[in-house]
Amino acid sequence: MRSPIKQTVTPTAAGGAFGPWIPLDYVQRPFDVALFVSLSQDASGITYSVEYSPDNPNQGRSTTNNVASLTRTTTTATLTFTNPHGLVTGDSVTVYNSGDANLDGTYTVTATSTTVVTYTVANTGATTGGLYTQAVPMRVFPHATLVAQTARAAGNYAFPCWTTRLHITAWTAGSATLEVIQGLARG
Repeated sequence: MRSPIKQTVTPTAAGGAFGPWIPLDYVQRPFDVALFVSLSQDASGITYSVEYSPDNPNQGRSTTNNVASLTRTTTTATLTFTNPHGLVTGDSVTVYNSGDANLDGTYTVTATSTTVVTYTVANTGATTGGLYTQAVPMRVFPHATLVAQTARAAGNYAFPCWTTRLHITAWTAGSATLEVIQGLARG
Protein backbone atom coordinates (compact mmCIF):
# COMPACT_ATOMS: atom_id res chain seq x y z
CA MET A 1 0.00 0.00 0.00
CA ARG A 2 1.20 3.47 -0.79
CA SER A 3 0.78 5.74 2.16
CA PRO A 4 -0.95 8.08 2.80
CA ILE A 5 -4.18 7.50 0.92
CA LYS A 6 -6.98 10.07 0.99
CA GLN A 7 -10.51 9.25 -0.02
CA THR A 8 -13.26 11.88 -0.09
CA VAL A 9 -16.90 10.79 -0.05
CA THR A 10 -19.64 13.23 -1.08
CA PRO A 11 -23.10 11.67 -0.93
CA THR A 12 -25.70 12.64 -3.49
CA ALA A 13 -28.71 11.62 -1.42
CA ALA A 14 -29.76 12.08 2.19
CA GLY A 15 -29.37 8.35 2.86
CA GLY A 16 -25.58 8.49 2.85
CA ALA A 17 -22.87 6.72 0.88
CA PHE A 18 -19.98 4.28 1.03
CA GLY A 19 -16.42 4.99 -0.02
CA PRO A 20 -14.64 2.25 -1.96
CA TRP A 21 -12.65 -0.34 -0.04
CA ILE A 22 -9.04 0.78 0.58
CA PRO A 23 -6.66 -2.22 0.63
CA LEU A 24 -4.15 -2.42 3.47
CA ASP A 25 -0.79 -4.17 3.69
CA TYR A 26 -1.96 -6.87 6.10
CA VAL A 27 1.47 -8.57 6.36
CA GLN A 28 3.31 -5.47 7.56
CA ARG A 29 5.37 -5.95 10.75
CA PRO A 30 4.33 -4.48 13.15
CA PHE A 31 0.86 -3.89 11.81
CA ASP A 32 -0.32 -0.36 12.53
CA VAL A 33 -2.62 1.88 10.53
CA ALA A 34 -3.57 5.46 11.39
CA LEU A 35 -7.03 6.68 10.36
CA PHE A 36 -8.13 10.31 10.16
CA VAL A 37 -11.55 11.58 9.13
CA SER A 38 -12.05 15.26 8.34
CA LEU A 39 -15.23 17.05 7.33
CA SER A 40 -15.48 19.77 4.69
CA GLN A 41 -16.11 23.39 5.69
CA ASP A 42 -19.71 23.15 4.43
CA ALA A 43 -20.42 19.84 6.18
CA SER A 44 -23.83 19.68 7.75
CA GLY A 45 -25.81 16.78 9.12
CA ILE A 46 -22.99 14.28 8.46
CA THR A 47 -22.74 11.14 10.55
CA TYR A 48 -20.11 8.62 9.55
CA SER A 49 -18.41 5.39 10.58
CA VAL A 50 -15.18 3.72 9.52
CA GLU A 51 -15.52 0.03 8.69
CA TYR A 52 -13.06 -2.78 8.04
CA SER A 53 -13.07 -6.31 6.72
CA PRO A 54 -10.88 -9.36 7.21
CA ASP A 55 -11.87 -10.42 3.68
CA ASN A 56 -9.87 -9.82 0.50
CA PRO A 57 -11.86 -7.46 -1.74
CA ASN A 58 -10.22 -9.01 -4.81
CA GLN A 59 -11.09 -12.64 -4.03
CA GLY A 60 -13.20 -14.24 -6.68
CA ARG A 61 -11.99 -11.99 -9.48
CA SER A 62 -9.54 -14.65 -10.59
CA THR A 63 -11.34 -17.77 -9.40
CA THR A 64 -14.24 -19.77 -10.78
CA ASN A 65 -17.77 -18.41 -10.73
CA ASN A 66 -19.22 -18.41 -7.21
CA VAL A 67 -22.73 -17.22 -8.14
CA ALA A 68 -25.55 -19.65 -8.88
CA SER A 69 -28.04 -16.94 -9.87
CA LEU A 70 -28.86 -13.23 -9.72
CA THR A 71 -32.41 -11.97 -10.19
CA ARG A 72 -34.21 -8.65 -9.70
CA THR A 73 -37.84 -8.05 -8.77
CA THR A 74 -38.69 -4.32 -8.65
CA THR A 75 -35.97 -2.86 -6.36
CA THR A 76 -34.75 -6.10 -4.78
CA ALA A 77 -31.85 -8.05 -6.25
CA THR A 78 -31.51 -11.64 -5.02
CA LEU A 79 -28.04 -13.16 -5.20
CA THR A 80 -27.68 -16.93 -4.71
CA PHE A 81 -24.19 -18.32 -4.11
CA THR A 82 -23.10 -21.86 -5.00
CA ASN A 83 -21.66 -22.31 -1.47
CA PRO A 84 -22.41 -20.72 1.94
CA HIS A 85 -21.48 -17.02 1.81
CA GLY A 86 -20.73 -16.44 5.53
CA LEU A 87 -22.49 -13.06 5.55
CA VAL A 88 -24.97 -11.54 8.00
CA THR A 89 -27.38 -8.67 7.43
CA GLY A 90 -25.40 -5.43 7.17
CA ASP A 91 -22.37 -7.04 5.50
CA SER A 92 -21.35 -6.15 1.94
CA VAL A 93 -21.09 -7.74 -1.48
CA THR A 94 -19.44 -6.47 -4.65
CA VAL A 95 -21.15 -7.80 -7.78
CA TYR A 96 -19.52 -7.60 -11.20
CA ASN A 97 -19.87 -9.07 -14.71
CA SER A 98 -23.67 -9.35 -14.36
CA GLY A 99 -24.20 -7.74 -17.75
CA ASP A 100 -26.17 -4.84 -16.22
CA ALA A 101 -24.64 -1.78 -14.52
CA ASN A 102 -27.77 -1.54 -12.34
CA LEU A 103 -26.99 -4.93 -10.74
CA ASP A 104 -23.20 -4.46 -10.49
CA GLY A 105 -21.58 -2.52 -7.65
CA THR A 106 -20.96 -2.69 -3.92
CA TYR A 107 -24.05 -3.11 -1.76
CA THR A 108 -25.09 -3.67 1.84
CA VAL A 109 -26.94 -6.97 2.02
CA THR A 110 -29.72 -8.69 3.89
CA ALA A 111 -28.84 -12.34 4.49
CA THR A 112 -31.93 -14.50 3.96
CA SER A 113 -30.22 -17.93 4.12
CA THR A 114 -26.71 -19.39 4.17
CA THR A 115 -26.48 -19.11 0.38
CA VAL A 116 -28.83 -16.19 -0.44
CA VAL A 117 -28.56 -12.43 0.10
CA THR A 118 -30.66 -9.54 -1.18
CA TYR A 119 -29.75 -5.92 -1.87
CA THR A 120 -31.57 -2.82 -3.08
CA VAL A 121 -31.20 -1.52 -6.65
CA ALA A 122 -33.10 0.84 -8.93
CA ASN A 123 -36.29 -0.52 -10.48
CA THR A 124 -34.80 -0.59 -13.98
CA GLY A 125 -32.59 -2.73 -16.18
CA ALA A 126 -32.14 -6.47 -16.39
CA THR A 127 -34.16 -8.86 -14.25
CA THR A 128 -31.47 -11.56 -14.32
CA GLY A 129 -27.70 -11.50 -14.12
CA GLY A 130 -25.62 -12.93 -16.93
CA LEU A 131 -23.84 -16.26 -17.05
CA TYR A 132 -20.53 -14.76 -15.88
CA THR A 133 -21.87 -12.90 -12.82
CA GLN A 134 -19.46 -12.99 -9.90
CA ALA A 135 -19.61 -11.59 -6.39
CA VAL A 136 -17.15 -10.89 -3.60
CA PRO A 137 -18.72 -11.31 -0.15
CA MET A 138 -17.25 -8.98 2.50
CA ARG A 139 -17.86 -9.37 6.23
CA VAL A 140 -18.03 -5.81 7.59
CA PHE A 141 -17.07 -4.71 11.11
CA PRO A 142 -17.32 -1.25 12.68
CA HIS A 143 -14.15 0.43 13.93
CA ALA A 144 -13.98 0.36 17.74
CA THR A 145 -14.22 4.16 18.19
CA LEU A 146 -14.89 5.69 14.75
CA VAL A 147 -18.60 4.85 14.82
CA ALA A 148 -21.53 7.30 14.53
CA GLN A 149 -19.16 10.29 14.49
CA THR A 150 -20.35 13.82 13.64
CA ALA A 151 -17.03 15.71 13.89
CA ARG A 152 -13.50 15.03 12.72
CA ALA A 153 -11.84 12.16 14.55
CA ALA A 154 -8.84 9.82 14.48
CA GLY A 155 -8.23 6.18 15.30
CA ASN A 156 -6.07 3.23 14.35
CA TYR A 157 -5.91 -0.48 13.68
CA ALA A 158 -3.35 -2.40 15.69
CA PHE A 159 -4.36 -5.76 14.22
CA PRO A 160 -4.22 -7.04 10.64
CA CYS A 161 -7.19 -6.55 8.35
CA TRP A 162 -7.45 -6.56 4.55
CA THR A 163 -9.31 -3.37 3.88
CA THR A 164 -11.11 -0.31 5.27
CA ARG A 165 -13.71 2.20 4.04
CA LEU A 166 -15.71 5.27 5.03
CA HIS A 167 -19.47 4.90 5.46
CA ILE A 168 -21.54 8.07 5.64
CA THR A 169 -24.81 7.11 7.29
CA ALA A 170 -26.50 10.55 7.36
CA TRP A 171 -25.89 13.64 5.28
CA THR A 172 -27.32 17.04 4.50
CA ALA A 173 -24.38 18.85 2.87
CA GLY A 174 -20.61 18.68 2.44
CA SER A 175 -18.21 15.77 2.36
CA ALA A 176 -15.98 13.64 4.55
CA THR A 177 -12.39 12.56 3.83
CA LEU A 178 -10.78 9.40 5.19
CA GLU A 179 -6.99 9.49 5.29
CA VAL A 180 -5.13 6.22 5.85
CA ILE A 181 -1.47 6.23 6.84
CA GLN A 182 0.31 2.92 7.14
CA GLY A 183 3.94 2.81 8.14
CA LEU A 184 6.56 0.52 6.72
CA ALA A 185 8.44 -1.42 9.37
CA ARG A 186 12.04 -2.44 8.91
CA GLY A 187 13.37 -5.78 9.94
